[in-house]
Amino acid sequence: MKTLKTIAAAVVMLFGTSLIVPEVVAAKPSTQQTSAKSKVSSQSTKVVKKKKKYKKKYTKAASRRVAAVEAPIQKEPETSCFLFFCSTSEQSSSRSIFGTKPVDVASRYDGYTAQKNRRELKTFLSEPFDKEVDPLRIAWCAAFVNAVLHKSGYDTTDSLMARSFLEYGRVAKKPEEGDIVVLKRGRSKTSGHVGFFLGYDETKQYVKVLGGNQGKMVTTAYYPVSRVLGFRKPTAA
Repeated sequence: MKTLKTIAAAVVMLFGTSLIVPEVVAAKPSTQQTSAKSKVSSQSTKVVKKKKKYKKKYTKAASRRVAAVEAPIQKEPETSCFLFFCSTSEQSSSRSIFGTKPVDVASRYDGYTAQKNRRELKTFLSEPFDKEVDPLRIAWCAAFVNAVLHKSGYDTTDSLMARSFLEYGRVAKKPEEGDIVVLKRGRSKTSGHVGFFLGYDETKQYVKVLGGNQGKMVTTAYYPVSRVLGFRKPTAA
């Protein structure tokens, strides 16, 4: 009996060990398996980070492309030409505006006064001359007409005398809007006034004149027809 009990105990111990060992192995992975899993996990994390990095990079690139497409288009400077001469809108502030009617250029200064706009008028009036023309120190009606003609690409008289325009251009027997009108000033035989003719009043007893130094400003005024010395057509340079 003792022998049988000893054999039975040995069998139990043998089969018991074989059943227990696999469970222990399954419950506790080997060091190599743990290392492999850790390596795979680390690689997965790197891939995810790399994808996020590229996504962020391409998102920024796409945003820049969209911004470039949607960016406002800069307008090209407009070019105006007269005969063989051309000028752009960027040059208009300092150069002649070829092809523009003098009366249109004069209208741009309508309302400018010698007091409030002295700086702008001084620059404008001095352009055709080799000297400074200050609207607060000189009678500037002829200077204004000459500056307008110069800006428009027309000949000038190179004079600050209003009556210098009596020899300018050609006679306008039937004056039209924009022609130059020369007027008397009092009883003087040398001084006068000059501006751009805009027409007559309803009675045709007065001429409508756009000019400078009319009440010390650029404005439209009416003068008796009896004061008119002559009408002249502007001559293109």
